[in-house]
Amino acid sequence: MSDKGLVGTDTNATAEYGPTKTAKQSKAKRHCARFWWIYIIIFIILVLVVVLPIIFVGFPKISQDGVNQSTIEIVNISATNPTENSVYLSQHFYTLTDSKFHPHLDSFDAITGLDGDEPYGVVTLPAVDSGARVPGSFEQTLQITNADAFARYNRALLGNKQITMFLNGSTDLHEGSLPTTHVTYNKTFSVSGQFIPFYLLTNKRQYVANDHLGFNALQGFNITKFTVLSTKQPDGANSDGTVYIPNASPITVAMGNVTFNNYVDDVHIGNTTLQNLVLKPGNNTLPMRSHIDQLAVLGLIGPGKKYSDGKIPITIVGQDSIYDGVHLTYYEYALKGANQSVTLDVVAALKGGS
Repeated sequence: MSDKGLVGTDTNATAEYGPTKTAKQSKAKRHCARFWWIYIIIFIILVLVVVLPIIFVGFPKISQDGVNQSTIEIVNISATNPTENSVYLSQHFYTLTDSKFHPHLDSFDAITGLDGDEPYGVVTLPAVDSGARVPGSFEQTLQITNADAFARYNRALLGNKQITMFLNGSTDLHEGSLPTTHVTYNKTFSVSGQFIPFYLLTNKRQYVANDHLGFNALQGFNITKFTVLSTKQPDGANSDGTVYIPNASPITVAMGNVTFNNYVDDVHIGNTTLQNLVLKPGNNTLPMRSHIDQLAVLGLIGPGKKYSDGKIPITIVGQDSIYDGVHLTYYEYALKGANQSVTLDVVAALKGGS
């Protein structure tokens, strides 16, 4: 009897609990059915709280970091048709990035110049779709906004293996359906090379250098042939010959008619002119015309003279760079800072060529 009563009591308790649980579930369902829209709003708000900062804060930062870490590999540069206030600039390059994003950057203007100096002009960089290695190019007339800064740039470029420049600007970046992001493009880059590419690197002012990209003071400059002419020429020349000028950089530059003053022991003995000089990457062998004070030279050689063997050391100093009748002072300043020294065999020249 007692066992049956005990079982009966458990059955009644279970029966009473079941309806209570069911009632609570039904009440919860009615609540959700009535206020479902509130829960959806709360969910949307939570999603927006997480996603919006990523889109409007995180993505711009990611975009800027990607621009900072990108590089540009320069293939070649050409500066032609110079005037007093401009040069025609042509450049071929590759843009490189290892980012998983490949955004589009709009075209933009950027000031440029020698690092640590004032900008000398503005270049317009073309629009580009970034990628592992994307080719690009531009051609434009560069207006020289600061002639002194441009002259200092050219002297540094001509006289050094490597120089560092800056490029500063800003543009819009587009990545798929994400909002357009405004990014700054502030970089320094090393100008160096051996007629091989060099790199524009990040605005952290660090660079990976190749051997060199400047003209390296035209190291290797030499007069490979020199002949004393029997009669004075209409242009005033009384000698001519051939000059060898190596250009280790990937840069082509047109300088017009370039004149050098010639000295022996700080005594001016004449001048040499290279007509329509265009320095191209690699080895340049060019004709030259000279007007030399022959009596002064003859007074330095022969028995009992300082240069008895007839071989005299000549210091060559840049003087003029004239294109279409206009003095290019920015090139003249550069040439005057890159003196050359050669040894001239006068005896051989008198015999018909050194």
